[in-house]
Amino acid sequence: MQVLPTIRQYESSDLALVLLLIDHVSGREGEPALSDHKSHRVSNTADVKEFVALIDEHIVGYLQAAWHRASTLEEDGHWAIEAVLGDSVVGTEVLSLLLDAVLTEIPEGKIRMWASTAELVAAAEALRLQKVRQLLRLRLERSDFLPIAVFSKGAEIGTFVIDRDGADFLSVNNAAFAGHPENGALNHGDLAERIAQPWFDAEGFVVIRDCGKMIGFCWTKVHENGTGEIYIIAVHPESTGRGIGRRLLAAGLEHLFGKRAVPSVILYTESDNYAALKMYESVGFAIDREMGQYELPRHQPNG
Repeated sequence: MQVLPTIRQYESSDLALVLLLIDHVSGREGEPALSDHKSHRVSNTADVKEFVALIDEHIVGYLQAAWHRASTLEEDGHWAIEAVLGDSVVGTEVLSLLLDAVLTEIPEGKIRMWASTAELVAAAEALRLQKVRQLLRLRLERSDFLPIAVFSKGAEIGTFVIDRDGADFLSVNNAAFAGHPENGALNHGDLAERIAQPWFDAEGFVVIRDCGKMIGFCWTKVHENGTGEIYIIAVHPESTGRGIGRRLLAAGLEHLFGKRAVPSVILYTESDNYAALKMYESVGFAIDREMGQYELPRHQPNG
C-alpha cells in the first residue's frame, strides 16, 4: 500500500534535510534541481512560502513559492513555484498534495509552476495543469564550436564595471525584455543579489557601447559542474538588426570556451523566440531539454 506523505510548512530545522534532498536530485538530474534565484532563498528570506512533504519524518519533497513583480507589460505579477521530488515517491501524488497546500496558503493571485524534469512534467500533465509557456534549453559542445563571423561595426566591446554600469544594464535589460515575466522588471536589488553570487565574474559580463551608450550585453556564468552558460543576452530594441546580438554571443562564447575552457555551454530561450533560436542554431546550439510552465487552477482537479 502506497504511503502518502504529510505536508507542512517549512521549518528552520528542516534546512539540512532539504539541502540534502536538493543535492541528491541535482546529482540525479545532472544539473541544479532549483534555479539560482530559488536555491539561495531556501530558508534565507521571509518573502517566500516553503513546504515540505514527509514520510516517516523523512523529507521526500520540497516546494518554494515566491512573488514575481509585474513586468513592464504585465498588469499583475504572479506567484512562481518550483518543486523538488525525491526518488521513492509517486510524483503525481506528492506534487498534488504540495500544490493543494500552496493553493490553501495563497488564496489570491496567479500561481505558476516550472516543471524542469521529466518527472515534474509528467506529474503536471497528469494533474491536467494548463501549460502557459515552454522554455527550451540549448547546448553547444566545445568540440562543435567554431569562431563566429560578426559584421557589426561602430560599437565597442568591453566588460561590466560594477560601480559604473548598473543603471545602464537595467535600462537595456528592461527595454529588451519588456513584458517578460522573470527578466522584464529587474531593479538594483535584483542586480546586487546576482552580483553577490559566488559564480559572478565581471570578465564574463560583456557589454557593448555605441558612442559611449550601452546598447547590449552578454552575461555568462560557469556552473559548479563546469558547464558554461549564456545567462542573459540582450540588445536594446533601438539597436536591433545591426548584428549586435551575434557579436555579443561570439564574445560570450569565446570567453567561456577560451578563457574558462568549459566543455559545453547551455542557454535558455522561449520556444516561440524564433529569431533567437535561428541565431543559436546557426552557430551549433541544439535543443537538449524542454521545460514547461504551468498555471494552477483555483479548483485543482484530482489526478
